Amino acid sequence: MPDVKTILVVDDNKDLREMVSLVLKMQNYAVVAASNELELLAQLKQQTPDIILLDIYLDQEDGREIAKRLKENESTALIPIILYSAGNITARSITESLADCFLPKPFDLPQLFSTIKQCLPSQRGAAGP
Repeated sequence: MPDVKTILVVDDNKDLREMVSLVLKMQNYAVVAASNELELLAQLKQQTPDIILLDIYLDQEDGREIAKRLKENESTALIPIILYSAGNITARSITESLADCFLPKPFDLPQLFSTIKQCLPSQRGAAGP
C-alpha cells in the first residue's frame, strides 16, 4: 500500500478550506485543517504533516509571517510550505517568507495537484533534469 501523505490546509475561508480538503481526500491524501495560526500550531502538536498549504491572507494574520516562523523553528523547519493567494504578491515577499512554493489564486485542480507534488519531500529530493 502506498504511503499516504498528510496535508495541513490553513485558510480562514471555511468554504475554500472544505473544498480543498475534499478534493485532496479524493486524491487519496490525508487532510487536516486549520483556520488560523493557533489551530495550525495545535494541529502540529498532534502530528507532523508532509506539507502545509497556507493562505497568505488569513483574518488578522499574514501567512508569510507564519511560514517564516515555522521555517525558523527547528521542529517545523523541514515541513514544505505552499503559500497561496489572490493578492498582488511579489517574488521577494515569498522568498523572505522562506516558503517552498507559491500557488496563485484562483487555481485549478491540476495546478493544485502539480504544486503539491512538486513540493512534497519525495519529489523535491528526486534527481531532475
